[in-house]
Amino acid sequence: MLKGAQHGKDNEIFGKFGLAFEDYATGILRRMYPSRPGLFDRVAYHLGGADARGNEFEIDASLIDVSQSVVFEMKAAWLREDAMIDDMPDRLLADIRAKYGVDPKRKGERPKGVAQLARSVGAIARGEWLGPNAEFAHSTTFYPVLVVHDTRLDTPALGHFLDGEFMGLLGTIPSGKRVAPLTIMTVQDLENLESSVANFSFVELLDAYSRECPDRLRSLHNFIAYSDFSKQILPSSYLLEGSQQVLELLKDELFPGLDVPLPADRVL
Repeated sequence: MLKGAQHGKDNEIFGKFGLAFEDYATGILRRMYPSRPGLFDRVAYHLGGADARGNEFEIDASLIDVSQSVVFEMKAAWLREDAMIDDMPDRLLADIRAKYGVDPKRKGERPKGVAQLARSVGAIARGEWLGPNAEFAHSTTFYPVLVVHDTRLDTPALGHFLDGEFMGLLGTIPSGKRVAPLTIMTVQDLENLESSVANFSFVELLDAYSRECPDRLRSLHNFIAYSDFSKQILPSSYLLEGSQQVLELLKDELFPGLDVPLPADRVL
């Protein structure tokens, strides 16, 4: 009885952390694409829909760029350490499916991660659902993006595996529509892009990544590092400002009344 109660408490805590992570990730997108009165909002949040079979879904965020759309799913799950070091790869694959897809051995489990993306993107591409205000009516190219907290999903082989899972669940896509390979984006990648979209568009980056690394054997992070995009990456102004505030608080606590220069105050 106590063990079951503790398990329920653990699930509640992880559920709340997942919501907090989703809020943090969507907060980055809101700063990247702020809503402006009188102008079309390029990013929509928490759009709820259903496919032709009546299976419901909710899209965490979607970026509309004329005929191209980016569909985001945010996930804060962690892979099990014991599964990652197990000699049998089947255990790791089962854990990945359980956390970020569909585990066929677990009946009644709700779809997660790539399975959610496959359902929503497939429904949009087939015209089964185009958004509450027809946001996707003119979209012909779709970029599915799974934003994750666990940086170990940056491992290239995992991106290749999850893309295969996504494509296997996607279903038939009609002629004239294109769904790009799945992009695994860590939250650090998203933070790096926050200020950098002043130099290039989000869709431009995903399009280049899909053309040059269609098999996803190279992570998005490594692709950026060895491409021309690396020269255009800017540090997040939001994180820099937050770090500066923390340093100011520490300075006031540790050296009250002293004029101690902070790193950002120094001229390099």
